Amino acid sequence: MPDRYGLFIGGEWVSASGDETIPVVNPCDVDETVGVASVASEQDVDRAVGSAREVFLAWRETPAKERGEMMHAVADALREHKDELGELVRRETGRIAKEAPGEVTGTAGLFDYFAEEALRLRGSVAQADDRDRMVLILKEPVGVVAAIAPWLRLPARLACRRVSSMW
Repeated sequence: MPDRYGLFIGGEWVSASGDETIPVVNPCDVDETVGVASVASEQDVDRAVGSAREVFLAWRETPAKERGEMMHAVADALREHKDELGELVRRETGRIAKEAPGEVTGTAGLFDYFAEEALRLRGSVAQADDRDRMVLILKEPVGVVAAIAPWLRLPARLACRRVSSMW
């Protein structure tokens, strides 16, 4: 029996509000069902966004250096488990076995890149219309988003770009 995957909300795996699922089939071996994914409803998305909002203010106040350290830790964990994660990528996407671990290490590299970019966030000062005033422009986290992304040949990198580029 293939593994059944729920939804990751609030730091834990939870059941979807409905029973609808989608089989995840190995495109190179259509007789192999890799797993069964739960289908999220609008209610489930609202629950996920609500959960993210609960922790957003703490995340927003976390210094960029600490946020970067957390993203480097994710990159390190990906590298540590690149073979087993690469095997999952191979089975889910049909990537050849030799390339699949590279999908994982490439994703780790993106997490490292965005971790360093978080340290380079800079504001700027602009001249206002009134010559006695200046405008201060700050870059900071502003809120939670729900993003829908296609699951293509580079699923780990795609998910990484949705998460880590948010600093």
